[in-house]
Amino acid sequence: MPSTIEATADSLNRHAVQYNPNILQILRTGLECEQAFAARACDNTYSAVNATAGEVIQPYQSAFTPKNNVAFDAEEAKLQIIKIDVKFDADELAKYFDSWKIEWHEIGKDPIEWSFARYIYEMVLLPKAIEEMNFNAMNGEYQAPTTGTAGLSINSVDGYIKRFKDGVAAGRIVEIATGVISASDAVSKIEAFCDGLPEKYRDLPGTIYASHTVARYFARDYRAQFGTGNGVGGNQNTGLNVDYSNKQIKPLHCLSGSNGLIFVPSTRPTLNWGTRNGFPSMPQIRWEAFERSVKGLCEFYRFYSYEFAEEVFINDQFTPAPAV
Repeated sequence: MPSTIEATADSLNRHAVQYNPNILQILRTGLECEQAFAARACDNTYSAVNATAGEVIQPYQSAFTPKNNVAFDAEEAKLQIIKIDVKFDADELAKYFDSWKIEWHEIGKDPIEWSFARYIYEMVLLPKAIEEMNFNAMNGEYQAPTTGTAGLSINSVDGYIKRFKDGVAAGRIVEIATGVISASDAVSKIEAFCDGLPEKYRDLPGTIYASHTVARYFARDYRAQFGTGNGVGGNQNTGLNVDYSNKQIKPLHCLSGSNGLIFVPSTRPTLNWGTRNGFPSMPQIRWEAFERSVKGLCEFYRFYSYEFAEEVFINDQFTPAPAV
């Protein structure tokens, strides 16, 4: 087992290289927004070009009378560079190798396989990175750091809610009023949300993203009103379908603490996230021995945005949840 600073850094780097496909798979499958929404890439700023048109059909006449009134516009999202800096001191490593290590085991595995490198990745860094990236994707609000001082995770990038609020303030996104969603009115409030969609989108199939709490409210309210307890057999609605709307509710952990609803049509996936062309899309930590410590460093890029403001459908309950 590694017992020096240099050997520990080498062990971590070798683990990162050897198990890179596994590490990337854990990250990709753990990032719920990045699984749900469209991936994009750019060099600095992603520009989604949009065009809207007025009427194009008219009665015939021999004169040329154009009347398409096309308006061209774009939604722009600037990449933000994010970093991870971690450090393990020699005293912390000594505790691991002298005492902590003997208390860890995994049934069916050779003890040597449960190494410091694997423990740090699988039990410490990856779960925490996934938790924070999920939370920030929805709730982040960028603030430039103070030089020499580590900034807050939530201030590393602008998340979807920040983008929604900016769009509402600019008059580009129109919220659908639902008010607070409670355990006793979740079905009626979510049905009202569906009915409040613009007519040309109202019957499109798609997904309504909500917190696990709101999804649970809907399931229990639906069960109370229409389930088998009311003499309706086989109607438990385990798929969280919203009747007569072609829509299904999907809970997201990153919406925890919010009454917010987001509808994304399956035929027009407007929400997106982005990374930088030519750079790893996921965090990849490199390790260095430095004096009496091991340092881990990485940089990666993100933006969270949407293609077309007209197709962003949210309710009026988006208040960011408390920081992780």
